[in-house]
Amino acid sequence: MSVLVKWDTSLKKDVVFLSDCKKFDVDEKTQRKRKATDFFALGANDSINATEANEILTCATTTVNDITTCPDGQVTNMFHNDINNSKQCAQGAIANLLSMLQCSEVDLNLFWKFVNADHEFLEKELHQQVPKKVKKSRDTIEKSLWILRMQFKFVTTKKLKLDRLTSIKPTLKMLQQIKFPVLIAVSSKQSSYDHVVVVWNSMVIDYESMYTYALSEETLRQVCGPNTTFEKVTSGYGLFPPNNLRLQVNRENDIDWGITEFYKRDGSSIRGYFN
Repeated sequence: MSVLVKWDTSLKKDVVFLSDCKKFDVDEKTQRKRKATDFFALGANDSINATEANEILTCATTTVNDITTCPDGQVTNMFHNDINNSKQCAQGAIANLLSMLQCSEVDLNLFWKFVNADHEFLEKELHQQVPKKVKKSRDTIEKSLWILRMQFKFVTTKKLKLDRLTSIKPTLKMLQQIKFPVLIAVSSKQSSYDHVVVVWNSMVIDYESMYTYALSEETLRQVCGPNTTFEKVTSGYGLFPPNNLRLQVNRENDIDWGITEFYKRDGSSIRGYFN
């Protein structure tokens, strides 16, 4: 049996097996035996330079195109707020996706500016009337998607068939099958608010986490936060970035991302998840 934990120091999320945990009683009076400190010492024939010493003392990370990846594959989210009192999880997850697609700082700032702007400002800047669906929406999902389409040339799918996503196993199966990014809103039994994340490449892009984390049954179960339990998907859309953004992260012969399969008319299993 395993549980999802969130470390207070790094804000990273990890799956921990209960069999690896040991009981710790703060009221226990017995003194623990302490071993002498084990210092690192060079052998007589060993040598080390400053660069090698730094690699030993720090966690190794890889940075490619300004995207930092940890040894376990987690990617640092450029934008994150673990408290998120203003409930910006939808726009935060999308902004992190745009960052991972190597959008420029100018474009990232523009997205935040537009997504937090009023409808009158958007119509003036984009020279388009804001759709009634966006104006009537109680959350920022529809507004964020409209901005992606108008300003960033994304294509978005129709809404997910929510009646197929009322339990964790079919939802996990769907997310594991789809290759393109998917934005989902999830409700939990212990939370008053739905939480929105983007799932892409078997990783969860979560505005409330400093890092992405691997998609699994356990992480999906607690995607709304520690001590919560997945109830159902309440909204969701597929996101098709334009070719120029896909080319920035993949070679030309590897930029399909399952989009061709989605448009197949011969009973595509992927297309069946959407209206």
